Amino acid sequence: MEEAKMSTGIEPGHENIDEGLYSRQLYVMGHEAQKRMQASDVLIVGVAGLGIEVAKNVILAGVKSVTLFDPAPVAYPDLAAQFYLSEADLGKPRDQASAPRLAELNPYVPVHVLEPEGGEALTAEAVKRYQVLCVTNRPLAEQLRLNAITHPLNIAFIASEIRGLCGSVFCDFGEAFLVSDPSDEPAINAMIGSITQEDPAVVSVLEEHRHGLETGDVVMIAEVEGMPEVVVPHLTENYGATRDPPEKSIPVCTLKNFPNQIEHTVQWARDWFEGVFKQAPDDVNAYLTNPEYLPHLQTQQNTKLETLRRIQASLNDRPTSFQDCLAWARLRFEELFNNTIRQLLHNFPIDQVTSTGTPFWSGPKKPPTPLSFHPDDPLHLAFVSSVAALRASMYALPAPRPEACAPLAVKAALETVMEGGREGGGKEKGSRGIGSDLTLREFLKYMEEQFGLEVSMLSHGVSLLHSSLTSRKNIELRMPMRLSEVVGLVTKKPVPEGKKFLILEVICMDVEGGDDVEVPYVRLRIK
Repeated sequence: MEEAKMSTGIEPGHENIDEGLYSRQLYVMGHEAQKRMQASDVLIVGVAGLGIEVAKNVILAGVKSVTLFDPAPVAYPDLAAQFYLSEADLGKPRDQASAPRLAELNPYVPVHVLEPEGGEALTAEAVKRYQVLCVTNRPLAEQLRLNAITHPLNIAFIASEIRGLCGSVFCDFGEAFLVSDPSDEPAINAMIGSITQEDPAVVSVLEEHRHGLETGDVVMIAEVEGMPEVVVPHLTENYGATRDPPEKSIPVCTLKNFPNQIEHTVQWARDWFEGVFKQAPDDVNAYLTNPEYLPHLQTQQNTKLETLRRIQASLNDRPTSFQDCLAWARLRFEELFNNTIRQLLHNFPIDQVTSTGTPFWSGPKKPPTPLSFHPDDPLHLAFVSSVAALRASMYALPAPRPEACAPLAVKAALETVMEGGREGGGKEKGSRGIGSDLTLREFLKYMEEQFGLEVSMLSHGVSLLHSSLTSRKNIELRMPMRLSEVVGLVTKKPVPEGKKFLILEVICMDVEGGDDVEVPYVRLRIK
């Protein structure tokens, strides 16, 4: 047997991976698999219709080298099955006629032809230099002979053939090769009721859902999920003897916006508690102590921004006294039970109808009512005092237990907190009420001086009153006008006579840091 000779291609032994050429394979298989292929010399026996397709795909995949062995002369039937042959190749050996065209497919993969001596068959000496031997459409006796050579040498052996619309493949990848799924059918999931101790064992499954198994089928259990149990015959029941009622899940939109049962409100409260008093501290502690936390958070694209905001709020708004906790709890009341409700009713007005003419607020959807805080309401005080005590506990601040708080003392403290927010400077974002019908210039100045906020957009309903994109001419026109006049100018409708307040939506930036600041609705008294 002569040495295989190179038909064309570059020198073998390239180690770097051409990521531009093999990008799709790298996405699927990874670099390690590609490196293993680039280190493999492949011998293909038989390059008729099936063999030429195998050779083409193997060369394009990027192995180290491909050697062809098929000395049979090209005949007319080959021209119909082998797309690299032409009438000019009639009578030539199939491997020599095919090699030049195959070598053009990939410059990184040299293509060789193995030339026999006097019709000599393949021997162990000729095969041992290869890592893979692929045999196509060869007689069974030859397949068995070649497999007997490759198996002890730990050479991967693949034999395939096609017969019309049918085909077959046989693989032997060495002593460690184990076929765990010879049928290639998808695994079946079923709930097992019992397994006997016989050999073979009899497996009984519960008829929870269709599984496609029939009595007498032979099965192999590949994976077990759940908790095993010990069953004493005639004394204890197995897991399948009784069925638990299915657990009902509550849609997120129902919990947040459209609760219609007391269970919904209880679950909403539990979720809010979990997020504020457990998840937020856990995130802060992980951020401060775990150096791998931020790289891990980068992989969570859907929740990354929300988590970082939660961490920032926990670190920047750290309370120093129980009074701070009371102020924070009071603002949470306003956020949860007033601002959020008003926003929901703004998005879905009471009289809104669907595309079919059905009222939006009908059936299980019940419109909520915004709550205004009243220090005399025991329920309002209970919420604020409980939340304040929990926040104080979270930051290890001294605080009375909620049930021990004297309602009048809490009431007085809350009134002090809210008065301080209205009269003092600082950035108390919870102070929403603004008296008198200010001009646009006065309103913008008030927001900057009182809260350190620059108003980037001001709107009333769907009407844009002011923004950084408004033309200079319109800005100069509206600056000296009272806001009620600006609303009438933009909406082209005067403010109704009996209207005492305007509800304004504001988007602001922090003057110092330039960060966006979330601001609730502003209620402007005009009369």
